[in-house]
Parts: sequence; structure tokens; C-alpha cells
Amino acid sequence: MEGRFSNENRATPGEECLGAARNGARLPRSMGIGWSTHRNDGWRGQFDRTSRWYERARRAAAAGTPELEDFVFAFFQNCYHLREWMLQTGEASHRELADFFAQHAELRLCRDICNGTKHLNLDSASVDANFSIGREYAPSEPGHARLFVIANAKYDLLDLATRCMELWRQFAERPRGEHDA
Repeated sequence: MEGRFSNENRATPGEECLGAARNGARLPRSMGIGWSTHRNDGWRGQFDRTSRWYERARRAAAAGTPELEDFVFAFFQNCYHLREWMLQTGEASHRELADFFAQHAELRLCRDICNGTKHLNLDSASVDANFSIGREYAPSEPGHARLFVIANAKYDLLDLATRCMELWRQFAERPRGEHDA
């Protein structure tokens, strides 16, 4: 007897979710046109998006707005995924990126923050699967807070974001072929 989620049935719009797919439902074929504006500028477009999230986080920190956490988390998610964009567009090799991350603890922590703010639990971490993000308040500056992360050490999240942006800029400006494997 065919059930609601059998492979013979096409998923209804309400079933078009991972839960339905995990239960064997067929999801409709892609209806895309083969390209999307988010891909237009390749890895540079992702770098620019990451830069915009960084600037939003800096402005939110300066203004003391409650969106600071949102912008910082979005920054680290976009910052880490720049690695994939560079790999998939051929800007960098897997080995080159692995070496780059191995050399910089800040980028490994970026990975953990990216995955830890996207997923409830981390199965594997680069630095610390049980890192903690907190907020510190300065009594002399009402409404202003500083976000920090405690992993293998304590880091100011905006300082860490600044360092990650510096590292990616240096990597993007490297002479091509110098580090390629």
C-alpha cells in the first residue's frame, strides 16, 4: 500500500521540506532558470556581502542597537563560506585553503562560530564545540555592549571579525600561483 510519503507520490507544497524528503517524498524538480543574481560576481560577490555584514556589525556596535548579535552571526556565517566560494570558483585550491585555515586560528574559530550559530550543536569543531558567546556592558556607556566569545581564549567578536576580514583581504590579494598546489 502506498503511503502519503511513498516514492510514487509527488510532494505537495506543504510537504516540500526536509522532513518530507527524509520520509521518502519526492520533491518537485528545480524550477530555476539556471542562474541567480547571487552568483553574478562569484567569490568577489561573496566577499562584498561579507564586507557589508561586517560594516553592519560595526555600525550596530557603535550605535548600541539590539541587531548587533544578528549582524555578527550573519558576518561569521558569510565569512566562513567565503572559503567555499573561493574553492568552487577556482580562485583557490583545496590545499591552499586548508593551509590558510591551518595557519590562522581566527579562521578556524570563524568556522566554529558560523556552524555554532547555524546549528544547535556542533558535531566537530576546529577550536571548541562548546564555545560561549556573551555580552559585556560598560556602566559608563548605557546601551552599549560588547560581544565576546570564549573558546580556547576570550576574544572580542568585533576584533575577531576585523582580523578575519584582514586575513581574507590578504588572501584575495596574494599573487596567484604562489600558494597553489
